[in-house]
Order: sequence, then C-alpha cells, then structure tokens
Amino acid sequence: SGTAPIDPTEYRVDERAIVKDKGTLEKTGHTFVSWNTAADGSGTQYAPGSELLMTENVILYAKGVVTPPLLVFMLKYDGNGNTLGTAPVDPTDYTENASAIVKEKGDLEKEGYTFVGWNTATDGTGTDYAPTAELIMIENVILYAQWEKDEEGNESTTTPEEQNLPETGEQQ
Repeated sequence: SGTAPIDPTEYRVDERAIVKDKGTLEKTGHTFVSWNTAADGSGTQYAPGSELLMTENVILYAKGVVTPPLLVFMLKYDGNGNTLGTAPVDPTDYTENASAIVKEKGDLEKEGYTFVGWNTATDGTGTDYAPTAELIMIENVILYAQWEKDEEGNESTTTPEEQNLPETGEQQ
C-alpha cells in the first residue's frame, strides 16, 4: 500500500540526485531496506539519502526483507493449592522482550497459609517474583502462588487485666 516517492527534478547527465526514502510505501510482512536499479534486486542498490550519479533515466525498485512474525507470549497465574478465590488473569499478549508487571494475589487464600509471592515453579525452586515486580517476557510464563505455613499456637496472649493481675503500683 502507499505511494512511492516522486522526484520531479530534471537532471542533466553527470548531475547527482539524492535517493529518497520509501515515502508511504508499505508491504505486509516486509521491512523497507533500500532501492535497487533492477526489479529482481540484481542491480545496483541505493540506500535512502545516498547520491545517484545520473547518466540516464533511472527507475528505482523498493527492496525489503521479510519481517519475521512477532513472537507473542502469555503470562498466567496459578493458585498452587489455594482454598479460596481465583488466580489473577492477565489477558495481555506480550511481544518478545516486553515488560509485564506481576499482579497482586487478588482474592487468593489458602487456609492456614500466608501468601508470600509468586514463583515460576510450583515448589518455589524457580525464579521468585513479588507483586508489582517487572518480568521481561521471553517465553510463556506461569507464576505459581507461594504459600508459607502459618505458625501454630499464635493465638493472642492474654493481657494482665484478663488474668486479674494487679496494675503496677497496686496491691490486692
């Protein structure tokens, strides 16, 4: 799509023309690289901005390279044994080397455990990620919730008033 640039200048023999950029030319799946004097690319190649010595009328053909398709990756979350709530969902398709921000735990809960972050392995032997950390996407990633067992016997301790002990300085 688009239009090739036009140079309306009439050049004399041995004058130099400056090769124009691609203008608005686009070709799906290709990246513009240069111009060539032959349609099949076998002629002389000219980069935009270079000089072309005019010895005759010249037609320049756009040359490009095939652009590889963008790699797209997904970031998924797994509650890893949660007993309540659902793992966050990240609907974004990330291109290679894009930055993703790790989500909070949302409403995930695991009875008797405290959420301590995310890891790329269910057993925590992978890479740790804290909520709001940056993750550079180079592949599909699943982050597993990591849980730390709550200490047992952590009930609140009774205060002196509840034990009927005297306040400081008073005798019973």
